[in-house]
Amino acid sequence: MTYGLQRGMLLVVAVIIMAYVSGRYADYLLGGVMGDYIGGTICVTEVYLLSIIALMSLCQEHILLVSSQFLDICNTFIEATNDTATTTAQAVTMASKLLIENESIFAVVKFLTVITFTAVYRTNVGYPPLPLRKTVTSKGEMDQKQTSLNESTAATSKSKNENNKEEKDNEEQPSNELEAALIDPQQNFTQRYDAVRLYLDSLAKPVGSLGSMEDWASRITALQRTTKPKADNAVCLIFAADHGVAKDESDGGANCSAYPQAVSRKVLEGLDHGIAGASVLSKCNDVSLRVIDVGLADGACHYEWSGNVVHSSRYKIRGGTKNFCKGSAMTEEQVGNCLLAGREETRGFIDEVGASVVIFGEVGIGNTTTSSALIAALTGMDAESLCGSGASTTRDGVNRDIVSKKISIIKNAMQHHDPSSIKGKPLQALGAVGGAEIAAIVGGILEASERDIPVLVDGFIVTTAVMIACQIDPSVCRVLLFATQSTEKGQIVALQTIGEIATSNNIPAPSKPALSMNLRMGEATGALAAISLVRSACAVMSDLAALTDVLGLEMKSC
Repeated sequence: MTYGLQRGMLLVVAVIIMAYVSGRYADYLLGGVMGDYIGGTICVTEVYLLSIIALMSLCQEHILLVSSQFLDICNTFIEATNDTATTTAQAVTMASKLLIENESIFAVVKFLTVITFTAVYRTNVGYPPLPLRKTVTSKGEMDQKQTSLNESTAATSKSKNENNKEEKDNEEQPSNELEAALIDPQQNFTQRYDAVRLYLDSLAKPVGSLGSMEDWASRITALQRTTKPKADNAVCLIFAADHGVAKDESDGGANCSAYPQAVSRKVLEGLDHGIAGASVLSKCNDVSLRVIDVGLADGACHYEWSGNVVHSSRYKIRGGTKNFCKGSAMTEEQVGNCLLAGREETRGFIDEVGASVVIFGEVGIGNTTTSSALIAALTGMDAESLCGSGASTTRDGVNRDIVSKKISIIKNAMQHHDPSSIKGKPLQALGAVGGAEIAAIVGGILEASERDIPVLVDGFIVTTAVMIACQIDPSVCRVLLFATQSTEKGQIVALQTIGEIATSNNIPAPSKPALSMNLRMGEATGALAAISLVRSACAVMSDLAALTDVLGLEMKSC
């Protein structure tokens, strides 16, 4: 220490005392919020104490000289007095000399001197003693001050509450406007959809940053007419049927698939036992599953469905459809019955579960060929632009021999049927080259659309059914949520056709499929995997904070 151990310790103690006194004073004046006052007081106190110590150090020699002269005078005076006085004076002289000449005792004197000056400083500047506060401030004055303080606090609180209420009203205004638009019977779907999109743009995220999820949230909200949309109760209906074009050539078919037709029934048996793909994914995603046989070939197996998951429709086409390369796949009556089967099953399952979202799936060996033929018939596209491998026996899903055979089958079918008589005519196309399960899905989609229930669309075959449903009733475009991009080229054509139908009818075109994972299993597995995205879209709409709310939190935390 620059000033020595004693002086340094004295300085430390004094600074601590003065810091405490300054803090108490700040608390007395302003509730302890004057940090600058405290720091300034400490600095002043340090200078003040250092000045005292330095002054005493500089004056120590002069004090000793004066004290020695004073002692000499005292000794002379003592010699002239009596013995008692002499003894007393000698004691005082000895004590004074010891006090001056002994450095330790002199340090104590300096410390007491500093304490005295500190007490004087504290009395004039520091925290007033409690008795002094009581005497300075009378009870009447205290009551008057307390009343003024209460009035001031009440006024401040009222002003703050009014500001908070105004801010809350401003924050709730967009939501209130949206709710009014959703329940307004004069607002059509497109107007409600646009209102939801504007609301989503005001939430705490970059505009459009959630991509297709925002389209899904807007559609579901506009359909359910609530700012708290739900997708909790989802149901999945899988329709199954066999196709005449997939039969062995010896049985009058075209053998269009890499798998024999008997596989369709085996898949349903797996679904009935809860071990097939749709069974597993529906369980893990909490989706109610039902499978309906609308046209499976009976074959040699007479397995009876349990009825818990799989059952046969009363409109079932016994033996499946015919080979459309040799004639019509279904009669007009069969097409109508399949549409009724789809509507009836969908209506019953929705009412039973209280479904908020519907998923459709299919089982049927050969239905990728049938779907490609339907798109070719309805759009006039050539077979080469539509055909893929379908259910393949290779890991990469490419079987060029099967693709070539499908192209040949579809060309043969288009030559057999008059394309001009069925182009743009969905019911006629279903009868000419369609499938029973595809027609049933069309009926189910129409039923869901009339009930304003969102439809989560699976892959290529279901997308084909959706395209047909949109051609029958363009308002179907409102309810569509596309789950998965198929590896089949025909789905791209179907999606483009659906988008054109929506745009021409002033309906927002559905967004692109959410998943692109090379899924080609069927059984609604792609849609079942994507149901969590639908629920996420609902959560975004219901729970995501407005941007103003987040900014308000930031301002309050500053």
